[in-house]
Amino acid sequence: MADGSAASGTLGGSVASGTLEDAFGRLDDLAADAAAGRLALFLDFDGTLAPIVDRPGDARMSDELRGCLQALARRMPVAVVSGRDLDDVARRVALDGIAYAGSHGYCMRHADGREEEQGREFLGDLDAAERALHAAFDGAGDVVVERKRFAIAVHYRRSPVDPNLLERRVRACLSGVLSAPERLEMHGGKMIFEVRPRFDWHKGRAVMHLLACTGGRAPLFIGDDVTDEQAFRTLREEGPPGSVGIVVDHDDRPTWATLRLDDVAAVERFLVAFSARL
Repeated sequence: MADGSAASGTLGGSVASGTLEDAFGRLDDLAADAAAGRLALFLDFDGTLAPIVDRPGDARMSDELRGCLQALARRMPVAVVSGRDLDDVARRVALDGIAYAGSHGYCMRHADGREEEQGREFLGDLDAAERALHAAFDGAGDVVVERKRFAIAVHYRRSPVDPNLLERRVRACLSGVLSAPERLEMHGGKMIFEVRPRFDWHKGRAVMHLLACTGGRAPLFIGDDVTDEQAFRTLREEGPPGSVGIVVDHDDRPTWATLRLDDVAAVERFLVAFSARL
């Protein structure tokens, strides 16, 4: 099982601090790079393209934003990289000709329809953990256990349960039923805990993998959650020159991103303006 830093979302290492530059200040430069064929666009879904809602099944992106992404996809590679299952996020975005990565990148669908998976050897461990978590939390108020193909989410957005107490209950539940608990680890997010394989694969790895199919472009990645920090950090440490990370957050939290946008509405305004400049 991962240590407490994984569950709490601690980033570790050296990260940006202070006030990040607003991404609108770099809009013209980024659009010029995209027009010259030097950028590929990668986007998270919840909290980036669609507002975070109490019930994950209610999340929707606007029709205007969908049309904007469709226009951008005609000019540059576009990919949506989400913690949702692959089919779920693809259905919600509902665009052909772009790439998708679901389950934090464990499942990938390229723009040509070709699919890949990482970490299939962990599915049995996740099945056992899913049974234990359902047994522990089904009927326990507003704590919701959601199985994804390569992760199990424990949502507590609407629950009165103290998050620290809930974390201890999740850990105790898993350690009591798994014969090899070190094969899974727990991650924190926005009002969510996720159990995922202990395996060197995450959104950052997925972005780099999909990037290899874009003909030498640099990635522009936009995301809001703790899990997106793995992508921001990977781009800083391993990305090609010109890599850009934009965090969606109005607070000055520690982050590996280099630019920021305040919220989902700002992301939409930015992408609409970005598309217009192309």
